[in-house]
Amino acid sequence: MRRLSILAVTGAIGILGFGLWSWLSRGPDWTLTFDRTVPTEQAPEELAYMVSHVKEWPTWFHNLARAELSDGSDLAHAGALVTLHMDPHKGAAKRFEIHARITEFTPSKSIAFQVLDESKGRIAKLFSSLDWKIEINGEKSGTLLIVGHEEAQTSSARARFLGRAAPRILLNQLFYPDLIVLAEPSNLRPQSVDLVGPQ
Repeated sequence: MRRLSILAVTGAIGILGFGLWSWLSRGPDWTLTFDRTVPTEQAPEELAYMVSHVKEWPTWFHNLARAELSDGSDLAHAGALVTLHMDPHKGAAKRFEIHARITEFTPSKSIAFQVLDESKGRIAKLFSSLDWKIEINGEKSGTLLIVGHEEAQTSSARARFLGRAAPRILLNQLFYPDLIVLAEPSNLRPQSVDLVGPQ
């Protein structure tokens, strides 16, 4: 009798789980958004340097080993294609690349990326598009703000399910710029360098 009760409970849980999956993963697809605002005491010229100079990106991107622009430039600019070499530090098999386009770059103000593909194919299994944007806003009550924005268009049942069940967790895992690290004051004091990139 006890075994039958356990089987009945297990079956009921399975049916409920399937029903929940079916309900949360139903169509149509839609756009998920994620926003984060981080105050900073970082000097504006240092923020501009960290954002515009590609060699500095590994210091404030999650798991980024290095970044390369396809034209060989060291400075970010609109239209540039970029390869992000990602290393989660879990062995060579876990390394991957993200290819993106810089869709917007306003010196000292904003940079935006359109993710084109990812070498493991995981992003493509979830979304048909993924975009990141980082803005440096003017001081508010004496505080400079770094604002991150992410948009993703779902394209699978799994993405729709996760997008309804845990949207912030899902998008946070795919937002590789680390705004908290970027906001931390550094000892960087660039001298005689272009702080904002090409005009």
